[in-house]
Amino acid sequence: MSLTPRQRLAFVLRKMHLLQLADLFWFLRFYWLGRKANVEFTTKYTGVPVPPPMLLYDVQGNCDLSGFYYSGQEHAHQISKIIAAEYPTKSSLKILEWGCGPARVLQHLTATDDSVWELWGADYNPRSISWCRQHWPKMHFMQNGLEPPISLESEFFDVIYCISVFTHLSEVRHYQWIAEIVRLLKPGGLFIGTFHGEMFRDSLTDQEQHGFDRGELVIRKKVREGKKDFSAYHCDNFVQNLLAPFVRVIRLDVPGFRQTVWTAKKKD
Repeated sequence: MSLTPRQRLAFVLRKMHLLQLADLFWFLRFYWLGRKANVEFTTKYTGVPVPPPMLLYDVQGNCDLSGFYYSGQEHAHQISKIIAAEYPTKSSLKILEWGCGPARVLQHLTATDDSVWELWGADYNPRSISWCRQHWPKMHFMQNGLEPPISLESEFFDVIYCISVFTHLSEVRHYQWIAEIVRLLKPGGLFIGTFHGEMFRDSLTDQEQHGFDRGELVIRKKVREGKKDFSAYHCDNFVQNLLAPFVRVIRLDVPGFRQTVWTAKKKD
């Protein structure tokens, strides 16, 4: 593929270990350009908790409060539909968003019927967890490390979902966290996760595409693992192998998601 000038610059900065320094420049630029629209948003939605600009940027790569709020609504709606379809008659569910950030999605997650959902969030960023505990006291929040475990008993949750978390982890962390998710789910529990799937293949270099086509996990690193510029790309074969401990593994194309959504069930 032929790279755009911005992609070429990003590759050079990544190789020189300067990408995170450049990221600070982009944060300041987005913060300055979006200030007027963000003031308008906070004026219109005076009761909506607003995360600090750097937390916002860390989650979505810009400082757009409107995008943060409405994309969270849309993703929560789609996640709720998947959960409700899987559990049409169950009256009470414990649900964890692993990698919740500042509750972009979790704040909007609601049952579509009369069932009761107990909502939990986990994230490795202590600032996100501190902010969530302050602004969403009816939910449960806990900090996790870059690697497992999460300090809860086994078979604790009915549902665990994550949005753009595996997209920022090394290969060894993929398998460590899948094992931890299996541990935390109840028998028959549901996992929902998003991945940089086949639709991202064309954004890869020729060399990366060769690895992608061979079923390998493609990783762009040279920055700290877990940060948004540490990027992992997943072909279907890799995800299917990753989710081998589960049963009924299904790939979904869900409206509103740029990434590919996969669901899987823990064995009963």
